[in-house]
Amino acid sequence: MQNDVDRFEIDVLNCIVQATDQNLSPVQVVCDFETGLIDAIQVQFPDAKVGGCLFHFKQAIRRKMMKCRLSTSEIGIAMRPGVMLTVIPPEYVDRGVRWVKATIKSLCSEKRWQGFWRYF
Repeated sequence: MQNDVDRFEIDVLNCIVQATDQNLSPVQVVCDFETGLIDAIQVQFPDAKVGGCLFHFKQAIRRKMMKCRLSTSEIGIAMRPGVMLTVIPPEYVDRGVRWVKATIKSLCSEKRWQGFWRYF
């Protein structure tokens, strides 16, 4: 069942579609990583592929790292190789994630990273 926030976002998207007086059928929608917005997009545009914005993804990851009390230097170590995952072919992403984890393990405190890996 949808909560009030989801319902609000669905209603807002519906108003936008009606106000444009167009038959909108996007193939892809890129947005923030807010679950209510993603749900609303999927309801309004069921055939559209929903993708997340890289800027907001990196922002969310950085916030989680800070919440896990990782040091600024460790966050920097993690963000550099992590960005590489965005430019490799999809079939290499699993291998890339393993490489990023190995890089972080070799340079950072493993104990502090346990909370982050549970999240991610």
